[in-house]
Amino acid sequence: MTFGVGYLTGWERRIWDLRWRRLNKSKIVRRLSISRQAVHSALSVIDSKVERGLTRAYRWLISGVSASVIIGMIAMLLIMQL
Repeated sequence: MTFGVGYLTGWERRIWDLRWRRLNKSKIVRRLSISRQAVHSALSVIDSKVERGLTRAYRWLISGVSASVIIGMIAMLLIMQL
């Protein structure tokens, strides 16, 4: 069983990092010099991808995969976000 690494593209990880640092959309727009619509669209895609990853982890958990394995996989995803 493998855990999909790289759910987010490099660009999405950059936006996610700014969001993680609690920047609002307006600040992300200014920091990246892109449109508000681009940020809104990217955050929608990011939210969807993160939700899919967490849903997959939950399904593995209820199917009997060790919780420590799942936590390790999620930690690996978070590390890749840095």
